[in-house]
Amino acid sequence: MEYPKFIEVKRDSDTLTIDVQVIANCCHNFLGEAEVVGNDTLNLVYTSYGGFCSCACMFSLRYKFDTTFEADYHILNRVTINRSEITGVIPKKD
Repeated sequence: MEYPKFIEVKRDSDTLTIDVQVIANCCHNFLGEAEVVGNDTLNLVYTSYGGFCSCACMFSLRYKFDTTFEADYHILNRVTINRSEITGVIPKKD
């Protein structure tokens, strides 16, 4: 299995929730942020930090966004993680 990977990308009303799994050092914590790349791609950025253990663990990360801005800006269609080749599809807003 290739990591990072998307577990779920879903919309509920004006909220976009994206769950991903990553492999990192078991003693790390994470900082998360996001950026828009091009006109239609949301890039999720995570940075792991902390002490080092002699093991690697799988972590689940959740990103939540208020999507009320989409009426005024470009509609996002795709999502990536740390600009990787792995791409997810953002469901259309109802």
